[in-house]
Order: sequence, then structure tokens, then C-alpha cells
Amino acid sequence: MKLLVTGCGRGGTNLGIELARSFGVFNVTPKVEDRDFFSHTPLPSKYATKLATENTNFTIENIEKMLRENPDLHILFMIRHPVDTCLSKIYRGRPMSQGGDSTVEETAADGTPTGAAKAIKNMVDIYSYLFKHRRNRLCVVKMENLIAEPEKTIEKVSLFFTAKPLESTYNFFETNRNRYQQQRYGNQLVRNVDLYMDLDNSFDGFFAEKQVQVSKLATLLDHLITTLQYTNKLKASK
Repeated sequence: MKLLVTGCGRGGTNLGIELARSFGVFNVTPKVEDRDFFSHTPLPSKYATKLATENTNFTIENIEKMLRENPDLHILFMIRHPVDTCLSKIYRGRPMSQGGDSTVEETAADGTPTGAAKAIKNMVDIYSYLFKHRRNRLCVVKMENLIAEPEKTIEKVSLFFTAKPLESTYNFFETNRNRYQQQRYGNQLVRNVDLYMDLDNSFDGFFAEKQVQVSKLATLLDHLITTLQYTNKLKASK
């Protein structure tokens, strides 16, 4: 079995690849994200990596081609509530001097409301295609479930991998190789769930005075929220 962990950036892909790595059945790429993924023909035995759907080469046509050329390639698709994903992109996508994860003094392409919403729409388009046409090779995991119900989610993933979890699998988050997450959370599995419902405390209060803008963003993303089988709580609370 070969594996691609994908989804939108800031949507749980780092947790997903570390979970996969903890099973000990894959040859996970040394770099957390293999940006040359679509150049491999065919993929090596037991290959596994992650690649966010924002990658320039990540198109429906290219992922379909990889699935055809690698009959044993499966996809672990990580999703997260679109509003939380957007807010994380905006907050973390700020220039380095403003506290963002960027290494340059520029706002990330998906670090604006428009850019973040565009990235999520692209991810949902890819997700919808795979769900419709390649469901037998697809396992969808909500980041919120992996955080709130790790054992239940690990059981689901183990069935998809047809592999038994190791004892260390249940502490997979302790070996997270993403340096920014290591700096922020250490070896903790932080309960990043429905952050957009508590703007006074989430994201260091960055959005506390932007309630109206966040509400508008939630309205803009409403159909994507529904597609991913989440609830738009801002809309429901009105």
C-alpha cells in the first residue's frame, strides 16, 4: 500500500502524516511534504507523504493520473471546519515580523480572506471528485475527530490501512515534525475545535474585534461547510 495524506493547509495534514507514520508500515518521506509527488512514476514501494491541495501541481487531472498509475495508492484526506481553517490561514499567514509562520516579510497567498476562501474551495473541489469517483481508495478524517476522539479515529484509520496500531500510535502527536507546531504545542494534542465560536480567546484574540468580518466569511463559505458535513454555527445562531 502507498499513501498520500492531503487536505487544505492548516487543516490537519501534519497530524495525518504523523498518524500514518506511527503505524510503522510505510516508508514515509524524510521531508514532511514531498512537493515532487506528481513527478514520481511509479511511486516507490510502501511510499507515504503528505501534500496540501494548495500545491501548484495538485489538480484533479494529476491526482487521477497518479491513482491510475499506482493501483495501490490510497488517500487519507484530512478536513477541518472551513471557518477555522480560513482563520488559521489568515493568522498564521502574516509576515514573520507580525507573528506569522512565514519566513519572509510578505503575507502568504492564502493569508487573506479571499486567498484562504479560494484555497478551501479548491480543496473541496478535489475532495468532492475523489469522494464521488475514488471512494474505495479514500479515507476521510475530520481533524476535530482525531483530536476529540483519537482512539475511535485511529481504529477507523487502522481498518483503512489494514494494519494494527502500535502502542506508540496512540501518542502519534508526540513526534510531530512540523517545527511551528512543535514550537506552539510541544508534544500536546491541542483541542483546536470550533475556534471561530470563541474569537475573544482563539488566535490570541486576533479576531476579537472582527466578529462581523468572520460572520461574513462564514456566510461566504456556507456551501463548502455543508459539503464537508459541518454545521455553520454562526449562521445557525442568528
